[in-house]
Amino acid sequence: MRHSARNPSKLLPFVLTVILYYHNDVAFVNSLALLTPPPKAGTVILGTSDYSNILFGKVQRAASLYGTNLNQQPLSILQPPDSPSSVPIGGAKDSEGSLNKVLWNRFGLAMCGPEGTLEEADCLRPLSWWIPQAEMKEKLVFLDAASETSSTDGNPFTDLLRDIFVKQPKGGSSQAAVKSPPIPLNVPFVQCAVQRNCAHIYILSNDASLPACLQTLSEHAPSTPATILVLERGTTLAVTSGWKSSLLQNMEGELLGPVSLRS
Repeated sequence: MRHSARNPSKLLPFVLTVILYYHNDVAFVNSLALLTPPPKAGTVILGTSDYSNILFGKVQRAASLYGTNLNQQPLSILQPPDSPSSVPIGGAKDSEGSLNKVLWNRFGLAMCGPEGTLEEADCLRPLSWWIPQAEMKEKLVFLDAASETSSTDGNPFTDLLRDIFVKQPKGGSSQAAVKSPPIPLNVPFVQCAVQRNCAHIYILSNDASLPACLQTLSEHAPSTPATILVLERGTTLAVTSGWKSSLLQNMEGELLGPVSLRS
């Protein structure tokens, strides 16, 4: 039986070729990772208050701009009248109708589309393949703890009636004179978003709702990134009568007047 001794000098070029190929391949993959943009962030908005509806329209518009890295289809969670923090406008169908009216009248005939809404009960169900919108992993979640009612639907006639029949107190606006009541957060929805690993929770709050918001986040979302934007005491939100989003969209946004922020 013959044994042939292998020549190391013949194996060395082959080994070096394999090493160099592997090294170049890893470098190529790493360069692709640097060039590949991060996945687009989805947006979930709870409720159909005036603020939530306007936010839906702005996100839907902003997502079409290069650089925002937003999924073009935000998701609105439709709440029943008996839901915590629900704006009492009468059920899921009325909620979707309110959203579409705002989009149609204020955002150039836009619509939320069939994939743009999901009823709260379906969102809170265990995840399943037939309700893919309920997945909130790495999504941005927006909650409203400042709006009491959904007062307008983008209809100038509705705004006119409100201006006529809402009595204005002497020396100021009726909205500024009314103390904002606390608006509770929807705790089951917050728990659901946290359990499904949402990326960030954003809350718009009035001063009366702030303690409850802080307590809810402390108890149910202690490790989830969160941002609370709080209105100054005596400040309320109102839809500007006749306002419509401009057709020209850019990263500067649309401010009708100055806004001051402090931490």
